[in-house]
Amino acid sequence: MIHVSGVIAVVISGLVFGNYGGNIGMSPVTKLNINTFGALLLLSQIQLYF
Repeated sequence: MIHVSGVIAVVISGLVFGNYGGNIGMSPVTKLNINTFGALLLLSQIQLYF
């Protein structure tokens, strides 16, 4: 039997399929919008911490 964490398996599969889907199924405009939104979320989290 293989004993692995289900949470870690979901995170790894999300990273793998997210990178694959980003390369295959997203237009450059969609990638730009997602990256901009992620940067906005990161900036708001930093502002909350400090």
